[in-house]
Amino acid sequence: MADDNLLDGGQRSDEQHEDEQRAAEPPRGLLLIGVYSVLFLRYVIATFLSAFFTPVATAWGISGSFNGLIFAAYPAGMSLTSLFAPQIVQRLGTRTAISLGLQLTSVLTLAFGLTPDAVDAWGGETAQYKWGFLGFYWLSGLLGSVAENAAIILATQQFPDRLGTVMASIGTISGVGCMVGPVVGGVLYDLPADGSMGMRFRFPFFVCALASLALVLPLRAIMPAGGISSDGAGGEGRAEDTPGAGGREDAPDEPVSPATAKAGAAELGLE
Repeated sequence: MADDNLLDGGQRSDEQHEDEQRAAEPPRGLLLIGVYSVLFLRYVIATFLSAFFTPVATAWGISGSFNGLIFAAYPAGMSLTSLFAPQIVQRLGTRTAISLGLQLTSVLTLAFGLTPDAVDAWGGETAQYKWGFLGFYWLSGLLGSVAENAAIILATQQFPDRLGTVMASIGTISGVGCMVGPVVGGVLYDLPADGSMGMRFRFPFFVCALASLALVLPLRAIMPAGGISSDGAGGEGRAEDTPGAGGREDAPDEPVSPATAKAGAAELGLE
């Protein structure tokens, strides 16, 4: 009886601990809003440049071919990071990966906008701007995309019951970000109407870098700190590998004693 009471008490304690953990976790809807925010901002930053960069680049002597190479650098960096995203998130943890990705996005966006100033300060020529643009845009895609990859991995783990819907909505949010980005870039470029060309060029980068930085603290408050599970899908093993779930591994046959074998034979009428 005492053992039963101890067992019941331990079970209640475990259940209470799980309830406290669940209560401490942010609502899943809030997590989803956080994921959408990361993706929306990253795709706005990926595309706002397209509204004004080409005519400015032409004025600086950057050819159409090299301009296309600059725009290709961002998705090239993103593609490379996505190959190693699960390992990166596992090592850093979701919260750190997202906040680090957003901070790097902010720094590299600002660096892109200040490239002409930096080259001029070092006594470089206008023709050298293009190498700074290419490098910083590639690094923004490479390092900043840690945030969006971590956000997508988090969504797949937190919503396994609605995975199709969530992934479809992620595509929608990313598409809206790509659509809004050029509009934001054009408006920000035109906003300092009385400013010089240099000021008009810098301003969109200042605003987007600040927006990325402003998102870090709110997301750190709601994102889980842990990494991803070893199987990359919320830590749940496959049914065929789980005992009692249709995939139990057969136990090795145990030796049967002669007495048991004789009794079984007699029962079947063989003896």
